[in-house]
Amino acid sequence: MKPPSQETYCSADKLTFVSARKVKCDEGRPHCNRCTSTSRTCGGYPPQSKQIFTWDDLLRRATIGVTPKLTDISEEECRSVDFYRHTAGPRMANWFDSSFWNHTVLQVSTSNPTAWHALVTLSAVCERRIRPGDTGGATENFIFQHYNLSLRKIASSSENGDINIALLACIIFFSIEALLGQKHAALNHIRHGMIMLYSSPGVSDWTWEYLAPIFLRLGCNDFLLHGMGPLLPSNHAQHQTTPTDHLFASIEESRRQLDIIFAQVARFVGRVNVTRPQTKRFTELHETQNQVLSQLDNWQLAHINRVLLSTLTEDDAGAQAILRVIFLVSKVWTKCILDLSEMSYDYYLDEFKEMVRLSVEILDEQSRTECTGKLIDGNEYLFEVEMLPLMCFMATKCRDFEIRMQALRAMERSVAAKQDNWELRRLCLLASSVIDREIAVDIGDPGNPDETGRRLPPSQARVRTPCIRDIGPPNA
Repeated sequence: MKPPSQETYCSADKLTFVSARKVKCDEGRPHCNRCTSTSRTCGGYPPQSKQIFTWDDLLRRATIGVTPKLTDISEEECRSVDFYRHTAGPRMANWFDSSFWNHTVLQVSTSNPTAWHALVTLSAVCERRIRPGDTGGATENFIFQHYNLSLRKIASSSENGDINIALLACIIFFSIEALLGQKHAALNHIRHGMIMLYSSPGVSDWTWEYLAPIFLRLGCNDFLLHGMGPLLPSNHAQHQTTPTDHLFASIEESRRQLDIIFAQVARFVGRVNVTRPQTKRFTELHETQNQVLSQLDNWQLAHINRVLLSTLTEDDAGAQAILRVIFLVSKVWTKCILDLSEMSYDYYLDEFKEMVRLSVEILDEQSRTECTGKLIDGNEYLFEVEMLPLMCFMATKCRDFEIRMQALRAMERSVAAKQDNWELRRLCLLASSVIDREIAVDIGDPGNPDETGRRLPPSQARVRTPCIRDIGPPNA
């Protein structure tokens, strides 16, 4: 028989109980009376819990309220977390990460100091963005006080070096810096997180399943922002490929697999951009191109099989539309990136039309309601890369003027002023600048009209690698 879990034994009597199954410890303090009365040396009791839980403990805990399981928590902190729970968290979440922001982050934060201070900071920053004129909100001192506390505690010995907590905190830190407009600082958190993820022991299966894909998606920001491949180990995808005739168990699994493939697309496109001046080396990239396209075909088959065998909810339909757009962008980009003239994009006008149509449907749904059912006020932050950079691809790569203008207009009516590390005005300025430059050149050059009589920008007018860093501030 095991000792009752609700009772505490000194080390000496615990051994006696386990080995001889005799009298239980009387739990006298500071030393066991049974030990001292028999002239034995009492080994003392294990240290009392300081409300620091293991990663598995945190994830097993029931859904919590606002009241934290930590000590020395101020009323202002509780108010900030309450604001996150009811307002900021639901506004940040999209179709795929609602459970992460509305459940997991709250669940872990109320029992862990590092995550708690990070969440307090995130909520305070969100409140200042949503309610910019509210003088009763958090001050800058409050924000940076808790940000610094979280950064210090992440390396503290009291955290027992739990890499999973550190990785969760990196994601929260990323969102904080993105909201503050510190793009490079935000990306640094993701870079450091990915280094820890792939080089540290003790990463839980849950982290690999749920947090690793988030780092993978956010890691693609380096590519989308700076034209370079994402920070991703070269062997990452070797055991992550989609088997032929595979059937995804859920739309979340379908998303995770597509994220892995999109990271391969980003790495491949980044390599091509670096190699572009050395055209003789393009033949070395054809094999990689075929491998990525094969993965996309396998994913499409597995995803279609799942859709045909299941009934989609309204939320699943929105998620399905996003996955379709990501798939089409990945396929068209991979197929056309090796064409230096960029004329091969003309072969995929039907795909571009479908991308724009689906994007408009997604934006229509997002503009009607958010997770809480309230109208969105246009001053929002949505976590992770969704439609903005994908629509920017449509507007800058498609040569058809009507299609690219539809994509630009769709971007301009996006409900979120910021998505992930992206600013709406800045991306719209990038896309419109590319269109203006190509069309202006086209006006002075008759070019070659297509079979419908439409004049398209000539090859020499194309802006082949537009980059967000090349444009000025959003108000410029």
